[in-house]
Amino acid sequence: AAYAVFAPAKPLAVLLVGGPDPFLAAALARFPGVTLRTAAALDPVAGGREVEGWDVVVFAGADVPPLDRGNVLAFAAVPPGLPLAPDGAVAAPRFTSWDRANPLLASVEPGSVVVERALRVIPGTGIRVAARSRDAPLVATWEREDLRVLFVAFRPSWSDLPLRAAFPVFVANALAWFRPGL
Repeated sequence: AAYAVFAPAKPLAVLLVGGPDPFLAAALARFPGVTLRTAAALDPVAGGREVEGWDVVVFAGADVPPLDRGNVLAFAAVPPGLPLAPDGAVAAPRFTSWDRANPLLASVEPGSVVVERALRVIPGTGIRVAARSRDAPLVATWEREDLRVLFVAFRPSWSDLPLRAAFPVFVANALAWFRPGL
Protein backbone atom coordinates (compact mmCIF):
# COMPACT_ATOMS: atom_id res chain seq x y z
CA ALA A 1 0.00 0.00 0.00
CA ALA A 2 1.15 3.52 -0.69
CA TYR A 3 -0.12 6.76 0.76
CA ALA A 4 0.41 10.38 -0.17
CA VAL A 5 -0.32 13.31 2.07
CA PHE A 6 -0.64 16.74 0.54
CA ALA A 7 -0.73 20.00 2.43
CA PRO A 8 -3.72 22.14 1.51
CA ALA A 9 -2.99 24.88 -0.99
CA LYS A 10 -2.07 28.21 0.59
CA PRO A 11 -4.81 30.74 -0.03
CA LEU A 12 -3.99 33.38 -2.61
CA ALA A 13 -6.22 36.41 -3.25
CA VAL A 14 -5.86 37.56 -6.88
CA LEU A 15 -7.41 40.65 -8.44
CA LEU A 16 -7.64 40.64 -12.26
CA VAL A 17 -8.02 44.14 -13.71
CA GLY A 18 -8.84 44.85 -17.34
CA GLY A 19 -11.04 43.88 -20.22
CA PRO A 20 -12.33 40.35 -20.46
CA ASP A 21 -9.61 37.79 -21.01
CA PRO A 22 -11.25 34.38 -20.58
CA PHE A 23 -8.00 32.44 -20.97
CA LEU A 24 -6.25 34.41 -18.25
CA ALA A 25 -9.25 34.35 -15.90
CA ALA A 26 -9.66 30.60 -16.39
CA ALA A 27 -5.96 29.92 -15.83
CA LEU A 28 -5.91 31.94 -12.60
CA ALA A 29 -9.16 30.50 -11.25
CA ARG A 30 -8.09 26.88 -11.77
CA PHE A 31 -5.27 26.94 -9.22
CA PRO A 32 -6.14 25.46 -5.83
CA GLY A 33 -6.45 28.08 -3.12
CA VAL A 34 -6.82 31.01 -5.53
CA THR A 35 -9.68 33.39 -4.87
CA LEU A 36 -10.19 35.47 -8.02
CA ARG A 37 -12.03 38.76 -8.32
CA THR A 38 -12.24 40.82 -11.50
CA ALA A 39 -12.54 44.56 -12.06
CA ALA A 40 -12.78 46.47 -15.33
CA ALA A 41 -10.48 49.26 -14.08
CA LEU A 42 -9.08 50.88 -10.97
CA ASP A 43 -9.36 54.51 -10.00
CA PRO A 44 -6.23 56.28 -11.31
CA VAL A 45 -5.81 58.16 -8.02
CA ALA A 46 -7.09 55.71 -5.38
CA GLY A 47 -5.99 52.59 -7.27
CA GLY A 48 -2.91 52.11 -5.12
CA ARG A 49 -5.15 51.74 -2.07
CA GLU A 50 -7.59 49.49 -3.95
CA VAL A 51 -4.89 46.84 -4.46
CA GLU A 52 -4.02 46.57 -0.78
CA GLY A 53 -5.13 43.28 0.68
CA TRP A 54 -4.60 41.36 -2.57
CA ASP A 55 -1.70 38.91 -2.77
CA VAL A 56 -1.31 39.44 -6.53
CA VAL A 57 -2.87 42.03 -8.82
CA VAL A 58 -2.94 41.16 -12.52
CA PHE A 59 -3.43 43.91 -15.08
CA ALA A 60 -4.53 42.70 -18.51
CA GLY A 61 -4.09 45.78 -20.69
CA ALA A 62 -5.65 48.04 -18.04
CA ASP A 63 -3.97 51.20 -16.81
CA VAL A 64 -1.84 50.54 -13.76
CA PRO A 65 -2.14 53.18 -11.02
CA PRO A 66 0.95 54.32 -9.13
CA LEU A 67 1.84 51.57 -6.67
CA ASP A 68 4.00 51.63 -3.56
CA ARG A 69 3.85 47.95 -2.65
CA GLY A 70 2.48 44.59 -3.67
CA ASN A 71 2.84 41.94 -6.34
CA VAL A 72 1.91 43.05 -9.85
CA LEU A 73 1.65 41.04 -13.05
CA ALA A 74 1.20 43.48 -15.92
CA PHE A 75 0.21 42.16 -19.36
CA ALA A 76 0.54 44.90 -22.02
CA ALA A 77 0.56 47.59 -19.34
CA VAL A 78 3.53 49.61 -18.13
CA PRO A 79 3.35 50.40 -14.41
CA PRO A 80 4.21 54.06 -13.71
CA GLY A 81 7.33 54.83 -11.75
CA LEU A 82 9.27 51.83 -13.03
CA PRO A 83 12.40 52.11 -15.15
CA LEU A 84 10.44 50.90 -18.22
CA ALA A 85 9.98 53.57 -20.86
CA PRO A 86 7.12 52.91 -23.33
CA ASP A 87 8.35 53.22 -26.91
CA GLY A 88 5.40 52.36 -29.13
CA ALA A 89 4.48 48.91 -30.32
CA VAL A 90 6.06 46.07 -32.22
CA ALA A 91 4.22 43.90 -34.73
CA ALA A 92 4.63 40.13 -34.70
CA PRO A 93 7.60 39.90 -32.31
CA ARG A 94 9.25 36.50 -32.01
CA PHE A 95 10.96 35.20 -28.91
CA THR A 96 14.64 35.18 -29.88
CA SER A 97 16.23 34.62 -26.48
CA TRP A 98 15.15 33.73 -22.98
CA ASP A 99 16.82 32.91 -19.69
CA ARG A 100 16.38 29.17 -19.33
CA ALA A 101 17.50 29.37 -15.68
CA ASN A 102 14.82 31.92 -14.77
CA PRO A 103 12.14 30.28 -12.59
CA LEU A 104 9.41 32.17 -14.47
CA LEU A 105 10.31 30.26 -17.62
CA ALA A 106 10.86 26.84 -16.03
CA SER A 107 9.32 24.20 -18.31
CA VAL A 108 8.25 26.92 -20.75
CA GLU A 109 9.66 27.01 -24.28
CA PRO A 110 8.50 30.34 -25.72
CA GLY A 111 10.47 30.04 -28.96
CA SER A 112 7.54 28.93 -31.09
CA VAL A 113 4.90 31.18 -29.49
CA VAL A 114 3.22 33.42 -32.05
CA VAL A 115 2.54 36.97 -30.83
CA GLU A 116 0.41 39.31 -32.94
CA ARG A 117 1.64 42.54 -31.31
CA ALA A 118 3.39 43.73 -28.17
CA LEU A 119 4.34 46.90 -26.37
CA ARG A 120 7.87 48.09 -27.00
CA VAL A 121 9.65 49.27 -23.87
CA ILE A 122 13.15 50.45 -23.12
CA PRO A 123 14.39 48.83 -19.90
CA GLY A 124 16.25 50.95 -17.38
CA THR A 125 18.29 50.29 -14.27
CA GLY A 126 17.09 47.35 -12.20
CA ILE A 127 14.98 45.73 -14.93
CA ARG A 128 15.83 42.07 -15.49
CA VAL A 129 14.85 40.87 -18.94
CA ALA A 130 13.82 37.20 -18.85
CA ALA A 131 12.81 36.91 -22.53
CA ARG A 132 13.11 39.15 -25.53
CA SER A 133 12.49 39.52 -29.20
CA ARG A 134 14.95 41.08 -31.61
CA ASP A 135 13.17 44.42 -31.10
CA ALA A 136 12.10 44.55 -27.46
CA PRO A 137 11.91 42.80 -24.11
CA LEU A 138 8.85 40.52 -23.92
CA VAL A 139 9.09 39.37 -20.28
CA ALA A 140 10.87 41.38 -17.59
CA THR A 141 10.92 41.77 -13.81
CA TRP A 142 11.62 44.55 -11.37
CA GLU A 143 11.88 44.20 -7.61
CA ARG A 144 12.41 46.12 -4.44
CA GLU A 145 11.71 45.12 -0.87
CA ASP A 146 7.96 45.85 -0.92
CA LEU A 147 7.09 45.74 -4.62
CA ARG A 148 7.55 42.99 -7.22
CA VAL A 149 6.52 43.51 -10.83
CA LEU A 150 6.37 40.99 -13.66
CA PHE A 151 5.91 42.72 -17.02
CA VAL A 152 4.74 40.83 -20.11
CA ALA A 153 4.71 42.99 -23.24
CA PHE A 154 1.58 41.40 -24.72
CA ARG A 155 -1.84 40.26 -23.57
CA PRO A 156 -2.40 36.51 -23.68
CA SER A 157 -5.21 37.08 -26.20
CA TRP A 158 -2.69 38.73 -28.56
CA SER A 159 -0.86 35.42 -28.89
CA ASP A 160 -1.34 31.68 -29.18
CA LEU A 161 0.24 31.17 -25.76
CA PRO A 162 -3.11 30.37 -24.04
CA LEU A 163 -3.57 27.49 -26.49
CA ARG A 164 -0.34 25.86 -25.37
CA ALA A 165 0.47 23.76 -22.32
CA ALA A 166 3.10 26.39 -21.49
CA PHE A 167 0.42 28.94 -20.50
CA PRO A 168 -0.81 27.41 -17.24
CA VAL A 169 2.81 26.52 -16.45
CA PHE A 170 3.85 30.18 -16.93
CA VAL A 171 0.93 31.38 -14.78
CA ALA A 172 1.86 28.85 -12.06
CA ASN A 173 5.50 29.95 -12.24
CA ALA A 174 4.42 33.59 -11.92
CA LEU A 175 2.23 32.91 -8.88
CA ALA A 176 5.07 30.94 -7.27
CA TRP A 177 7.51 33.79 -8.04
CA PHE A 178 5.25 36.20 -6.19
CA ARG A 179 4.62 33.77 -3.34
CA PRO A 180 7.56 31.37 -2.96
CA GLY A 181 6.57 28.06 -1.45
CA LEU A 182 3.10 28.13 -3.00
